[in-house]
Amino acid sequence: MFPSLRLIGGGRPSGDGAELYRRVAAEKWGMTKADLKRLRRDVWKAVKNGSILPTELDPFDPRDDIFGPSIYTINEQYIKPVTAEAGNMSWALMKHPKGLKVDLFVTHAWQEGIFEFIDKVLTSWPRSCHSAWCCMLANPQNLDISSLISCPKSSPFALALRVVKCMLVVPNRRLSIYTRLWCAYEAHLAYEWNKVVLTASASPWASFHQALPAVLLCVVLGGLLAFAWPEGHVGFTAMKVVAALLYYCMYPLILSVVFAQDQCWYRSGNLIGAFLSGHYLLLLARNYHLSSFFSNESGSDAEYWHEWRSSHINFAVSAVLFFVFSELDRIRYFTLVHEASLLKVGYSGSIKDAACSSSTDCANIWAEINGEAASEDERSLRVAKVDETIRTLIRAGMSSRSLRQAVEEGVCVDNANSGDSIAFMLLISGTCMPNPQNHICLDVQVMTAWACLALTIILWIVFFNSSIDRRIFCKKVFIRVILIFVWPPHLIFSLLFKLGWTPMTHLMWIFSISSIVGMSIILALTALHIGGVARIPRIGPWLAQLMIARGPSALRNACKTRPGDRSTIASSDDSSEDEGSSDDLDGSTDDDPQQASLEDRWRENMPTGRASSIPQV
Repeated sequence: MFPSLRLIGGGRPSGDGAELYRRVAAEKWGMTKADLKRLRRDVWKAVKNGSILPTELDPFDPRDDIFGPSIYTINEQYIKPVTAEAGNMSWALMKHPKGLKVDLFVTHAWQEGIFEFIDKVLTSWPRSCHSAWCCMLANPQNLDISSLISCPKSSPFALALRVVKCMLVVPNRRLSIYTRLWCAYEAHLAYEWNKVVLTASASPWASFHQALPAVLLCVVLGGLLAFAWPEGHVGFTAMKVVAALLYYCMYPLILSVVFAQDQCWYRSGNLIGAFLSGHYLLLLARNYHLSSFFSNESGSDAEYWHEWRSSHINFAVSAVLFFVFSELDRIRYFTLVHEASLLKVGYSGSIKDAACSSSTDCANIWAEINGEAASEDERSLRVAKVDETIRTLIRAGMSSRSLRQAVEEGVCVDNANSGDSIAFMLLISGTCMPNPQNHICLDVQVMTAWACLALTIILWIVFFNSSIDRRIFCKKVFIRVILIFVWPPHLIFSLLFKLGWTPMTHLMWIFSISSIVGMSIILALTALHIGGVARIPRIGPWLAQLMIARGPSALRNACKTRPGDRSTIASSDDSSEDEGSSDDLDGSTDDDPQQASLEDRWRENMPTGRASSIPQV
C-alpha cells in the first residue's frame, strides 16, 4: 500500500516492520484500551528501575505517577528501543501484527506526560469504540515515513480519521494543541467529514472519593435527626407533614442542582439535598410499620397507606442516590470545563496562526485546507469554518455538525458535553413514571401506565443505538423534560389532592397523561437532535438552550436571539471570554517566558515531533 520505508538516518530496516506497513492498511494501525493500560504499567516499571531517566529538556520526577515523562521522552527512551528490537514496526503493530481497524482517532501535541495522556484517553474512551489510532503508537518511530505525509489527505493520519466514528482531543497543561498545524488540519478533516469531536478529561473518581464522605455524612446526620420526632399518633402526624414538606422542597433543590453553573452553589445544593433526603428516608422508615393512624375517605386504610408509603420511600431513596451521584457529576462538569480551557492556552482563536516547523508540510497542509478556493474570501471562509469547529469544541467540550447548526441559530453551547449522567436518567425516571401495578389506578389508567413504560423502553433502545453526540443530548433532554414538563403537574395535583380539592382518580390521570406526553416530547427532541430543535420556528433556539443550559446567562442569551443576528451570541461571548480569561487554570499563561523557552528547546532538539519521521507540528 505504501512505498518502501527506510530507517531514519539511512540503511535497510531489519525485521518485518517495513513489510508490515506495506501489507497493513493505515486505518488498521490501532490499539485497544488494554494495550494502553499495559503500556502504562510497563512505562512505570521502566521509570522505577531507571530505564527511563529525566533529561535537561524533561526533568520529570521519577516518583510522579500522575503526569510522568513527556511523550517526547517516552518516544526516545522507550518506544524507539522496544520497537527497534521487535523489528522496527510501530508499537501498535508490534502488539497486533495483523492490525486492528480503528474507530477512534486520538489527537494530541506530545507535550503532556505519558501517564496524564493515558489516563485521560482511558477515562474519555467512548464505550462504542474498540480500538484507537494514535500517531505516537501507530507510526513506526524508527522508520522514515516522510514520503507518506507529502500529501496530507492521503497520509496515515487522514486515512485513519476518515474511517473512525469520532475524534478525541487530549489537552495538556503547556500549550493548546491547536497552535500546531497538523492538529489544526485534523480539525479541518473532522469538519469536512462531519466527525464528532470530544475533549478528553482526567478521571473524576479520585476527587469524588474525597467529596463522598461529606455527602454521606449529610445523609447520616439527616437520618439521625429523624429520631428526634416523637412516636405514636403525634409522631405519625408529624411524619406526614414533614414528609409532604420535604417532598415539595426536593423539587426546587434538584432543579437548582441540574441547572447550577456556580461550583459553590452546586456543592451546597448537593449537601443540603443529601441532608433533607436522608432525613426524609429515615423518617419514613421509622414509621414504616404504622398504618392504624392512616385513614382516608374511601376507608381503604391499609391499601392506601401501602401505596402512599411505597411511593414516598421510592422517592426518598431516589433523592438520596440523586444527590450522591450529583456530586460525581459536579466534579465531572468542572473537570471538563477545566480541560476545555486548556485548549485556549496560547491559541489565538484561528488556525491561520498555527505553527509548523517544516515549510514543505506547511505549504501542503494549507493547500489541502484551501482546496480549490480561488479568492481570498473563499479561503477565509474555509478557515473560519474550521475555527468555528474548534471554538465550539472549546466552549461545549465537544463539536459536531448538529452543535454547529445550533450555534448558527444563536444557541449558547457552553459545556454542552458535561454534567449529566445516565444515573440521573434512571433515578428521575424511577420517581416520575406511573406504576402499572398501582391498586388505586383504574383499568384505563393502568393501560396508560403500560404505554408510558413502553415509550421508556423505546427511548432506551434509541439511546443505545444513537451516535455519541445524540446520546449526550438525549440525557440532557430526558432530565430537563422530566423536571420542567412532567414533575410540576405531579406536584401541583398532589397538593390539590392533599387539600381535598381534587379526587385521587384525577391525580392518577394527570400522573399518567403527563408522563406519556413527557416521554413523547423526549423521543421527538432526541430524534431532531439539538440542531433540528434549534431550527424550530420561533421557539427553537430558546427550547434548545433550555435543554442544555446551565446558569441563567445561557437562557438570557437564547431570549435575546433575533432572526437577523443569530450567529452573534456565541461569537460575542467567545471574544469577550478570550480577552479576559485566556489564562490556564493552573496559572500558566501564553506569555510565560519559561514555557516559551522550553517550547523552543523542544523544537530545536526534538525535530521528529509527532512521530519520529514527521516534522514537529
